[in-house]
Amino acid sequence: MPPIDCPPGGCLPDDGMSPRTASNAAPAGAWAGRLHAATGFDAAWLEQLTQGLSFMLGFDVDAAADAAEARALAARRHLRPAGLLVHGLPGTGKSFLAGHLAATAPGPLDVRIVRPGDLFQKYQSDSEALLRGLFEAGDLARLVVLEELDTVLPRGDPAAATAAASPLAEEDSAGLAGPSPEDQLGRLLRGLLADARGPGCRVAVLGLTSRLGSVAPDVLAPGLLDRQLDLGICQVRAPARRALLEGILRDTPVGRCSADRGRLLDRLADETHGYVAADLAGLARAAVCAAAGRAIASADGHAPGAGPADVCLTWADLEEALRGGAGPASLAAASTASLCVPVRRARTLGFDQLAGLEREATQLRMAAVWPFAAGAAAEHGAAGRFRRLSERLGARPEGGILLHGPSGCGKTALALALAHETALTVLLVDAARLRDKVSGASEGRLAGLFATARAAAPCVLVFDQIELIAGRRRAEDADASGTAHRLTTALLTEMDGVLAAGSAASSRPQIVVVGITGDARQLDEAVIRPGRLGHHILVPAPDRAARAAVIRLCMARTPVESGDDLLVDSLAAATRGWSPADLNNLFNEAALAALRESIDTAAVPVATLWQCVREGGPSLPRDAWPPT
Repeated sequence: MPPIDCPPGGCLPDDGMSPRTASNAAPAGAWAGRLHAATGFDAAWLEQLTQGLSFMLGFDVDAAADAAEARALAARRHLRPAGLLVHGLPGTGKSFLAGHLAATAPGPLDVRIVRPGDLFQKYQSDSEALLRGLFEAGDLARLVVLEELDTVLPRGDPAAATAAASPLAEEDSAGLAGPSPEDQLGRLLRGLLADARGPGCRVAVLGLTSRLGSVAPDVLAPGLLDRQLDLGICQVRAPARRALLEGILRDTPVGRCSADRGRLLDRLADETHGYVAADLAGLARAAVCAAAGRAIASADGHAPGAGPADVCLTWADLEEALRGGAGPASLAAASTASLCVPVRRARTLGFDQLAGLEREATQLRMAAVWPFAAGAAAEHGAAGRFRRLSERLGARPEGGILLHGPSGCGKTALALALAHETALTVLLVDAARLRDKVSGASEGRLAGLFATARAAAPCVLVFDQIELIAGRRRAEDADASGTAHRLTTALLTEMDGVLAAGSAASSRPQIVVVGITGDARQLDEAVIRPGRLGHHILVPAPDRAARAAVIRLCMARTPVESGDDLLVDSLAAATRGWSPADLNNLFNEAALAALRESIDTAAVPVATLWQCVREGGPSLPRDAWPPT
């Protein structure tokens, strides 16, 4: 039988610290302070955890000022639950936190960390004996940490659970199989949890899980693990990530001085929305590797500057790690299910690189970039002025944006440019993948998508072809098979939940929802009303000046013989009704035609370009053409 893992310092002897000392008068606060120093986790969240554990383990009784107070606290112990449940996304540091509980506790504490593989032994009797031994009260307070609680006590079918609990289920006289070993172990664990509530018992349970919805509901009943603490929720704020980064990079030189170090860590915390503790640790490792590679290259090339021993992390190293990384791991599950794809900043263009869309880019900056800009440069720049003027005029940022207009005019490129312009996580959703033929599956996918967005908040959620999930609802679609009707209703419910944070004039939404469609008339009126996708940005077909800007951008990529302003103006005049996608394809076809004529050509001949103009044509319908 393998032993249960106990972290270093898990079974602490008496450290000689008297429970009557003034420094131990508030054991929960002191415990939280030591945990904060050891882990870097949010101090307020840690105090909630330690208050509950101190009450269940009896540390508050040990720290009582006198005998009367101790008796009063002991009389309340019959009200205590069996334990707490800590949940959060993978990588938030649940197991890391559990490993530091004993060494920082205000008194002797025996911590037993139990993994699912430790419980399931070869023989059922060994598993039961092991489980009973964990809950046997000893001289020390004991904390039983159950990792992956959703595996040990999973959510099951309610009907099956009722049948399994019936006395008839245990009878095998009819040839039916009895409860499985896993069910028997789960029932034993439930009984031990109930027994751990006794007034004289100093055994508490700390459950850890990454999937709160998969834990058996009866375990979360009052008196058992009735208090759930979300560890991930305290890592969504920049100050909490700043504290984590300070702890991760405690022994790593960052910047040239202490002030420079503070500025770099503040900036990094602002640009790592959606990152949990494990993501930040991986980002720090990548930045250290980048700095080491730079130092080795400097030493090999005998370049002037600091030697390898004096190298420190710069913003270039941190930015390289940000651009080269896979992004926050909290989005991995949704990406694997193809629900959404995190847009990497290095693979997108900025607003300044999108020709002919200056007006639309400015509107998008005001809605989704400037309200979230942080740092001294942003505060004194256009973003800061915009926020101050908005507060003075009583304007609040819109949480819902609709980009609509003809196909090929740059709507998706504008939305993806947000990944380059803002530090927020941008999630691109293909609305067609949300639909499923199984009844209820589409709504489940949509709910899971918004749950992922909340975990990565603040973020931008971009729905391409949103008309597929937010089309007009008709009376004939409201029957049992009306998937489109139910999906639109589910989308309205989810949007009301995530955009409610922007209802106050002084607040900003934590999730910006951007919808992209070619025809806004196909969308349900309830979706595009103010308060949901209320900020409408029309991306029209480019006029002559916009086409000239797109042509100049294409010529910068594809050289053309005699590519002067006269040629640009002539092409812009001859391509009325052409979209930016048509113009990009025009230059691509001209380059291929020039290569077919001569493999050694260095530029596209003007005659070849005009020939492609005559052979091609606009893809936009005539009613979408601009006046010029």
